Amino acid sequence: MNDTQHPELADWEKQLIGDEPTVEEQQRLDSEAAAAAAEEAGRREAWPMLHDGSATVDLSQVWYRLWDLGHNELYGIDLVDALADEAGGVAKRFAAGAHSLMSRRDENVQVHVDVDTRHGDLIRIVAWSMGGCWSQRAWHVACTLEISTDEYGEVRLTPYIDTTLAVRGQGGTTVFEDPEYGAIGPIVARWYLAWEGRRTVRGRLGVDQPELPDAPITLEQFLALPLRSQE
Repeated sequence: MNDTQHPELADWEKQLIGDEPTVEEQQRLDSEAAAAAAEEAGRREAWPMLHDGSATVDLSQVWYRLWDLGHNELYGIDLVDALADEAGGVAKRFAAGAHSLMSRRDENVQVHVDVDTRHGDLIRIVAWSMGGCWSQRAWHVACTLEISTDEYGEVRLTPYIDTTLAVRGQGGTTVFEDPEYGAIGPIVARWYLAWEGRRTVRGRLGVDQPELPDAPITLEQFLALPLRSQE
């Protein structure tokens, strides 16, 4: 059996059924592999902090570099996705954790909120999840937001200090420290408003609420918890 017998199949489909590539096909595959390796090497050189295997990544310089590449009009989750596309490495884990935060069901998330009016109108949010219905990815986020309102009743939540997001999975664990001007703080703010909204709706309907923890867990406690089994 050879490649010409199934010309309409994708490369991976041909490999699956045992088709051997022609000389021209193999040359193309080798060329594509070399180009991909060169692209990955370029990413590693341009974004070393996202490829050096560090357990903790400081994102304070990452956003400036991304903005210099023309992504200065992006915000929140769009900015996170742009970083994953441009840099690769653990930026993909960062994006996966951010998307998981936005989409995970409330029953699978523990949330502790502390209101601090001594230093202004601040709320300290600590939320964590050890996995969801379809994903075993675990994450822990700690974020302080400043609350402001205007005469029109608009509520704004602004990151007050650095936000920390830890993401764990079968592929490894990374703790991301994001400055107040970074991407994850606005994502937490958007998620928190939606979370409060869902709790309000359930309360109006008299629907049972997911239980809230009495106290938050620290990052160190989260990292010590066992991951869920894949089975």
